[in-house]
Amino acid sequence: MAGHLEVEGKEDLSSKEIEDVGEETVPPYSPEEEAALVRKRFGVYISAAVLSGAFGGLIAAGIVGGLEGAHGIRGWRWLFIVEGAATVGFALISFFILPDFPATTKRLSERERYVAIARLESDNVTAMTDGGERLSPWQAILASMKDWRTWMFVIGYMVIGFTLSLALRNTDRS
Repeated sequence: MAGHLEVEGKEDLSSKEIEDVGEETVPPYSPEEEAALVRKRFGVYISAAVLSGAFGGLIAAGIVGGLEGAHGIRGWRWLFIVEGAATVGFALISFFILPDFPATTKRLSERERYVAIARLESDNVTAMTDGGERLSPWQAILASMKDWRTWMFVIGYMVIGFTLSLALRNTDRS
């Protein structure tokens, strides 16, 4: 039997009705919507990889040709210096910009935090969602290196990159 709540001047509200009101504050969410969101994100990620491949060669040619012999350093070495500095710079910036776990980040509202944690729990992700034990950055890196899913993404990305470069190389000859 459902419980009832007496509201002054109103009809009785059952616990089911109160639960329904609470559920109305959370947008409808289904596995199909999650799959569509993942496909969209992955599409943006792969598009960025294709664009970097398209413009990376042009930028590299400009660096190698433009800085050849500058300060007595060969152009290809300048390429490693410039691209390495950019990578380290983005890594340092990302460390401060990217959010931590949903339960601990200060950038999410309570509602956004609730939705993010619910998504993780529905996917059976064993990440910290309730303020439990916190990993240091090095422990997190080691944990991700030991995770088989990380290596599947690495292999998948390498296969896609190799296939795209091979396909684009073959279209130049035709």
